Amino acid sequence: MSKGGNRAKDQRIVRQQAARPVTEPVTGPIPQPTADPAQPAAQEVTSAEAGRRRWKVLGALGSLAVIAAAAVITPVGEHIVSAFFKPEGRLEAVDLLVQNPHSPVNGEPIPATLDIRAHNTGEARVIAKRVNVQVEDVLRLKSCDTQGEFPVTGKYEIRLPPDAKPGDSFSHSLEQQIGKDEADRFTLRLQHQVNEGIETVEPTFYRLLVSVEATGDASTVLFGTAIVGLPRLPNNAEGAYLWDVDYQSGKSNIDWMKPAMRDRVRSCMQANSKALAAFLAKPGARSTEVEGIQATLR
Repeated sequence: MSKGGNRAKDQRIVRQQAARPVTEPVTGPIPQPTADPAQPAAQEVTSAEAGRRRWKVLGALGSLAVIAAAAVITPVGEHIVSAFFKPEGRLEAVDLLVQNPHSPVNGEPIPATLDIRAHNTGEARVIAKRVNVQVEDVLRLKSCDTQGEFPVTGKYEIRLPPDAKPGDSFSHSLEQQIGKDEADRFTLRLQHQVNEGIETVEPTFYRLLVSVEATGDASTVLFGTAIVGLPRLPNNAEGAYLWDVDYQSGKSNIDWMKPAMRDRVRSCMQANSKALAAFLAKPGARSTEVEGIQATLR
C-alpha cells in the first residue's frame, strides 16, 4: 500500500475517534425531574371526589332532619322515625307499702307482704324480671320470760333466714309486663323457714332495701326501704318482750314473779324496747301495726 493510502486510513480513524462522545464528571447541581403534567389533574380529581362525598353526607343529614320534622307533623313521619330510633320503656317506682299484721295469739304466724307499685313512663313495653331485697339491718328481740315463748306451727318458703346478716341479698324472679304509660303492682311475701330442731324463733326485725330489675332505659329501679318483723310481731300476750305504756302505767305487771326473776325480766324488756325504738327511728316503710308498737314503747 502506498503512503497516500495509509494517510487516508489514518484520517478515517481520527474522524471516528472524534465522533465518539466524551464522558466527563458532573460538577454542577443535579438537574431536578420535570413535574408530571398529569399530576395536578389527579389532585383536582381527588378534590372533586371529596366534595361529592361531603355533599352526600350533608344530603343524608338533611334527609334525617326532614324525617324528624315530618314526625312532628304526620303519623306517617312518626312511624318512619320509629324505624330509625327504637323507643324504650322506663320503669319508675311509685310506692312501696308494707303489710305486717299481728298474728293470732298462739296461732300460725302471718307473713309480711311488700306491696310494690310501679309506672312505665317510657315509650315501649318493659318487663320486670326480678325483685331484690338486701338486708341493711337486723334486730333480734330477746324472749325475756322463758315461760312465754311460743311454738312455730308452720314451715314457710325461705325469704329471710332467722340468721340473716346486713349485706345478705335475696331475690325472686318476676314476669310482670308493663305497657307504655301503664301502672302495675305486685306483692312479695316474706317469712322465715323453720329449721329442723328449732322449736321457737324470737321476733326479728329487718330493714330491707327493695329494688326491681327490668328491661328498658332503667335496668335497676330502687323502690326504697321496708321494715318488717318476722316470723311474727312481738306480742306481750304471748311472752314478755317489750316494756310499753301498759307496763309503765301498771296496767300490766310482772309482780307475780319472784323478785330476782322480776328484776331480770323487767331489765330485759326495757332493753328490748330501747333497741327497737332506735331501730324504728330510722326511715323505712312499715305497717300500721309496727307504727302502733313504736308509739307504745317506753
